[in-house]
Amino acid sequence: MLPQISASLIILACAGQAALEPPEFGAEILRRHASFLASDSLEGRVTGSAANRRAGDYIAAQFAAGGLRPLTGLDGFVHEVPLNRNLPGDIWLEANGVRITAFSDVSFFGFRSTDGPVETAFRFAGAASAGELSGVRPGDVIITSILPGGSSRVMPIATQTGASAMVYVLPEGMETTITEPEAGPRGIQYNDVIPTFFISEHTARELWADYDAARIGDVRRVTLNIERISGDFEARNIVAMIEGDVFPDELVVVAAHYDHLGVRGGEIYNGADDNASGTAALLALAESWSARAGAGDAPDRTLVFAAFDAEEFGNLGALGFADAELLDPARISAVINMDGIGRREPGRDDDYIYVVGTGVHSDALPVWVAEVDDALPDISVDNRLDSGRDLANYYSRSDHWALAQQGVPAVMLFAGLNEDYHAPTDDVAALDFDLLAIRTLYADALIAHIANAEIQVPRRDPPPDFVR
Repeated sequence: MLPQISASLIILACAGQAALEPPEFGAEILRRHASFLASDSLEGRVTGSAANRRAGDYIAAQFAAGGLRPLTGLDGFVHEVPLNRNLPGDIWLEANGVRITAFSDVSFFGFRSTDGPVETAFRFAGAASAGELSGVRPGDVIITSILPGGSSRVMPIATQTGASAMVYVLPEGMETTITEPEAGPRGIQYNDVIPTFFISEHTARELWADYDAARIGDVRRVTLNIERISGDFEARNIVAMIEGDVFPDELVVVAAHYDHLGVRGGEIYNGADDNASGTAALLALAESWSARAGAGDAPDRTLVFAAFDAEEFGNLGALGFADAELLDPARISAVINMDGIGRREPGRDDDYIYVVGTGVHSDALPVWVAEVDDALPDISVDNRLDSGRDLANYYSRSDHWALAQQGVPAVMLFAGLNEDYHAPTDDVAALDFDLLAIRTLYADALIAHIANAEIQVPRRDPPPDFVR
């Protein structure tokens, strides 16, 4: 169980600030929220699905039951963001009696489609240059190899001649990390690159029986089928607020995304750590701050609690929220975003939290974060991801990024990746709710530090060497 924490451990943001009584974030309330959100009945909460809508409705109901009110400018707790879907359907390629299927057998990228299965020429290009490869015709499928440097000379040829698809053969041991956007803002024009399969040398030998002896320009036959599923839908951000009683026009945004990956290959991706954990913390924090406000202990600044949708599609819910101009970026003191905070990284047994992005837009915020860390002995802030390449890799990967791009100081509370990240095994049973309760208490203390300070978080432009 979470140990009792005295009021003296809740840090004061500046001299003379009134202390709030310490909240209690019991593991059981966090378990209740996370268990519902990451249950099989919500089918992975993918944006646009009926199950995702039920998750959003649950969050809105919790906000209402906790006494929060909708954000000024919204008619209710829901903020809709119009999106367009472009999902892969039945995508496969067959040659030499062997069929490979995109995403289950091999990696794939591309947004063009065929009108059903099409039989065409399967042309070997190897590592050919423009002068070496001739005879490519519109509609051909070209099989080519990746050069040692990780590139190919054949793509320009395929583009110029109107090839219908590319098949990249990767050297043994090389893997692809290519992912394609499954959705975008309404009206988006998807990248018109040639549909591309990425296969191993072993698979190449199955598709082309004498692959090792093939010469540039050799031709076989191949059947290609690429189906795309498109249509309009909406992301649903769920947003509530608690008005401050000293600086009501200044804001602290507390965020977590509630969507996940849905059902893939017949398996439910429940997303317990990513991000039912952060959403459970968001709900507990909202309820706690609302209770304190109702008892006469309102925060000095207005708190905005935002459960963002469509993070897994590239932060599209948060980006749509930022674009809607419901909040004035100049009046936002900071954004505190919680994403994946329910577990430990493999090999760790300490009670830690990463706070990522403290110094991107502010020299003062790293100091404030450290002060809260010093005041809470039951958890330690790990700064390893808050600088250099790790900062560049992680900072733009979650919803705080939407407002950070508008110059708002923003941090992500994060526990690092684990072996179940974006896997169907990311289930509630693996969450550590006592640890989640401690991390929620840290988030609460950081909120108090920022919301009740005499000044907004001082800000500046990002350093010139910051890599987005």
